[in-house]
Amino acid sequence: MLVAFVASCNRTETISEKKSFRKEFIGEKGIGVVREDFKNASFDVKQKLWIDKLEYLLNQDFDNEIRADIRVIKDFISDFGNEDKYLAFNQATIRLANNIPKEDFMLMFTSLDDYDYSGSFLGKEKVSKVFIDYIEGLKETYYLGENLNGSSIPSVARRKCSCRWCLFVPEEYVTANCDEADFGCGFLWLQSCNRTVFI
Repeated sequence: MLVAFVASCNRTETISEKKSFRKEFIGEKGIGVVREDFKNASFDVKQKLWIDKLEYLLNQDFDNEIRADIRVIKDFISDFGNEDKYLAFNQATIRLANNIPKEDFMLMFTSLDDYDYSGSFLGKEKVSKVFIDYIEGLKETYYLGENLNGSSIPSVARRKCSCRWCLFVPEEYVTANCDEADFGCGFLWLQSCNRTVFI
């Protein structure tokens, strides 16, 4: 009984520490500063921030299918670049995009801020089919930026920037590639998009 209690306390402390790391990173900054800091962060920090956000989502009262897909995404981000986990990650992303309204999907996966689920989703509009088709067509692994020294992360291929990645870009802009910006945006901030389109 005592051993179980100690283990339980340690688990709570670990989750609390991770939450405070993400919240400390965000602080009182505006989204532009958060993205700039994210861009300049090491790969390990970027990875830790999204793992923390995904763990936060796993503590919400979603149905088992949504929780399972979030877990698959977290597993891939935890072992980023693992080709064996990539297909499952890709399919989980598509299922979530098909099952979660656009507004909620964006709050969950395009922001480091908390998203609190209260038994029903906020939005009604579906995630764009253009986004879903784009994700479905990806054959390379996603991109999580560069290390502080500017070198690319080993085994992570970078795709050409595309507005299709950015859920909030009006559909008329998604037919052409965008000019790259330095910061992450779109799904899990794993791709960069044209600053002028959405700011």
